Amino acid sequence: MTEPVNLELAQLARLDFDDADGGGALPPGGAEAGAAGEPGTAALDAAVLAASSHLGLPTQDTIGRAKAQAFFRENLRHGSEAELKDEDLIFDVTEGSVSARANSVLPTTMMRAFQRNSLTVGAASTVRKGQG
Repeated sequence: MTEPVNLELAQLARLDFDDADGGGALPPGGAEAGAAGEPGTAALDAAVLAASSHLGLPTQDTIGRAKAQAFFRENLRHGSEAELKDEDLIFDVTEGSVSARANSVLPTTMMRAFQRNSLTVGAASTVRKGQG
């Protein structure tokens, strides 16, 4: 269990707290500010777009998944440890969509003062086929 957060100290460190996430702290600008381990939304977008070309085809669960993984890895920032798990890539033929989620655990430095050694960040993306 973590100790209560000293908000005055956090303001001095210019950290923003999200109480809905149990008091996680992010630098100004949030996770998008450039953590090397964050699951980039561009990588996830590329993955679902690549997979969507196989939606509803017999190859969706083989080639579609392989393409998603390849595009995800290729578009991650150098040094990122984010991963796209197979169970987090969902093909929905009825809705005409492909969706995915990815998470990464980032080590913290200043947050260790608050007994918070890591921070989990995530991204989600969905592609839906259009009309026509």
